[in-house]
Amino acid sequence: MNIFQKYLSLGLSVIPCKDKIPLFPWKKYQTEFATQEEASNWSGQIACICGAISSGLIVLDFDVKNGERYSEWLQILLQYKPEIPSKFIIEKTPSGGCHVIFRSDVVLKNVKLACNKEGAATIETRGEGGYFVCAPSEKYEFTYGNFEKISKLSNEETDFIITAAMSLNEKIEEKKEPVLPHNQSSGLTPFDDYNTRHDISGLLQSHGWKLLFVKNGVAFFQRPGKDGRGISATWNAVPDRFYVFSTATNFENNHIYKASAVYSLLEHNGNYSEAAKRLYSEGYGSRDIKKEVTAKLVETSNMKKAIGEIYLHGYNKGKTTGWKNLDELYSVIKGQMTVITGMPSMGKSQFLDALMINLAMSQDWKFAVFSPENYPTYMHYHQLIEKRVGKALTDSANRMTMAEAEQAIDFIDNHFFFIDATEDEINLDAILNKAQDLIATKKIDGLSIDPWNEIEIDKPKDLSTTEYIGKSLRVSRKFARRNNIHLWIAVHPIKMQKDKEGKYPVPELYDCEGSAQWRNKADNGICIHRHSDDNLTNVIVQKIKYRYTGHPGEVVLKFIKESGRYEETPTW
Repeated sequence: MNIFQKYLSLGLSVIPCKDKIPLFPWKKYQTEFATQEEASNWSGQIACICGAISSGLIVLDFDVKNGERYSEWLQILLQYKPEIPSKFIIEKTPSGGCHVIFRSDVVLKNVKLACNKEGAATIETRGEGGYFVCAPSEKYEFTYGNFEKISKLSNEETDFIITAAMSLNEKIEEKKEPVLPHNQSSGLTPFDDYNTRHDISGLLQSHGWKLLFVKNGVAFFQRPGKDGRGISATWNAVPDRFYVFSTATNFENNHIYKASAVYSLLEHNGNYSEAAKRLYSEGYGSRDIKKEVTAKLVETSNMKKAIGEIYLHGYNKGKTTGWKNLDELYSVIKGQMTVITGMPSMGKSQFLDALMINLAMSQDWKFAVFSPENYPTYMHYHQLIEKRVGKALTDSANRMTMAEAEQAIDFIDNHFFFIDATEDEINLDAILNKAQDLIATKKIDGLSIDPWNEIEIDKPKDLSTTEYIGKSLRVSRKFARRNNIHLWIAVHPIKMQKDKEGKYPVPELYDCEGSAQWRNKADNGICIHRHSDDNLTNVIVQKIKYRYTGHPGEVVLKFIKESGRYEETPTW
C-alpha cells in the first residue's frame, strides 16, 4: 500500500502533484474518491482535497514569506481557548511556514483571513474544493499529530480560530471622520480631545459588545448578539484604533475607527455634528482660538554635544534592577513612570520594596514612599531591614545580629522617607507636594505610590473616572520628568475570576482598576504574578516605551520568605 492508498483508507480524497500542480484533471475528486487501484499507480507529491469529500477537512496556511503570524495567532488561542491547539495536526512547509489541519462542519472556502500591509496573504484557508500538498511529500514534515487521527472541532471552536486569524489582518482602511463646520472645529476639536483622554471599552460594553480578553495590550471584543466565542473586533491592535472585521455590525468591516468615531456611531447614529455638540457640552475641546498661549522654547545649545555622545556611545540603558535576567527587559531611568500591577498577595509590594533596596544599595538612590497598606510604618521598616541584610529580624536559624539590625536601620533612615498615610483624605496633590519638598531637602531619586487604590479620589463631578485617572497620570508623569526622578505606581486590577483550576489569569495593564489609561500613559508596565505555592514569581514586563531601556518579556524570580528578597532562578 502506497501513501496515496493509505490516505484514501483514512477517508481523505487525495491527488498526485508535481511542484504543487496536479498531474492530471482532478476536479472529479472534489466529490468522489479515487479507487485503490487508481492510486496504486500514483507517485509524486501527495495533496489532500479539503471540504465535504474529506469529512470537513480544513487547513489554515501560514505563509511566512509575507510575515510570520502563526506565533501571535497561537498565543491568542492559548490565552482564551487553550484546549484547542492540542486538537490540531500541524505540519511544517518547505518555506518555513505551517499548515494547521482539522475537521469541522463549518463550510469554508479558500479565503484570505489576514494580509500584511501590502496586501499579501499571511493566513489563508484551504476549504471546500481546495487542496494542499502535505507530508510525507519532500520537505513537508508533521510537527504535531498526523492523519491517523484528525480531530473535529465544534462550530464554536472553528469560529474562534478563524476570527482570531482575521484579527491579525494588517491591510485595513481607516474610517475618516468628516470635517467639522468652522464653528465646531476652531481650537482643540472635541474629537481630538476625546481621542486623547477616553477609553472606549466601557462605551462598547454599554452597547452590548463583550470584552473577551486582553492580550499584550490588545483588547478582543465580540459583537452584540453573537453566539459562541468568536472575535469580532479589536482595540489597540492598531494603536488607539478600533478594528472591526465582522460583517454584522453598524461598523464597516475591515476598517479601523478612532475612539471619537466609535462614540459618534454608537451614541449618535453616525451624526458627527451632533456628537461634536454633545462632546463640547461635556467639556471636550475648545472653541477659543484667540486665547493667548505661552510656551517655552527648548534650550538647544547642548544638543550637538548630546547627539554626539549618543552617536559615539548610544543611549544609557538605565540603572540595574539588581537582577541580571530582568535587566535585559527593564532598567530604571530617571524621568520615567512605571506602573506595577498584579492580583492581591502576589508580591507587588514586596517586589517594589526589593527593587528600591537594590537601587539604594548599588546606586545610593533615595526614595519617598507612600504606602498605606504597609501600616504601621515599623512593620514596613521590618521588611526593608530584612531585605537590606538578607536575614530574618525575628526568630530564625539565620537571624540577623543586633549590630546588623542597627546598621540596617541607619541605612533605611538615610535612604527612605515615608509620607504619613494616616492623614485623612490624602490625595495625589498632597503626595506630590511632599515629594517636591523631599526633592529639595533630601535629594530623593524616586517616589513610590503603593497602591494607587488607597488614594482618596478627589475627582471633579464633570470628569469620569477614566478622564480623572488619565489627567492624574499625565500630571504624575510630568512631575517625574520635571524633577528627574523615577515614579512607581502600584495599582490593583479589577476583580478577576479564577479559571477551572482555581488560578487567577495574568492581569494586563488594561485590567487595572478604573481606566485603560494605565497602559496608555505609563512609560513602563510590569505585572507580578505567582502561579504556585513554591514562591516562584513571574515578573512580566508588558510595556517598555523606549526600546533602549528594555523590551517586553518575562523572567522568573524566587521569593525568599525569610529575608523578603527575590533571587534569580537558574536557566537551563
